[in-house]
Amino acid sequence: MQTLASPGAPDPVDPRPSALIPSSPPLIDARPLYSLPRALARASGAIVLIGSEIWLVAALMFWALLGFVGTSLPVEAVLGVLIGGPAVWATWQIIILAVAAERVRDDQDA
Repeated sequence: MQTLASPGAPDPVDPRPSALIPSSPPLIDARPLYSLPRALARASGAIVLIGSEIWLVAALMFWALLGFVGTSLPVEAVLGVLIGGPAVWATWQIIILAVAAERVRDDQDA
């Protein structure tokens, strides 16, 4: 009977790093991309749909908070910045993510 300390026993664990660490995908995707205008045209439906939902919620929140707090001009300006700023940021992020998703060609084998 051979033990792990025996000289003729096979090593159950491969000490090479390639056996311990699985291969990772390449950092740079080599697939060709669609052009920016084509990707923007393909993503425009999602951008309009999600962007309109963002701005509808922002407008209704602005209207509700003005009715609750008051309608003086400084209050309107502060609430406009507090609600409009995140709405602008969210809309910009939707545009960036939708266009980035549409630029990748899915019809080719990776």
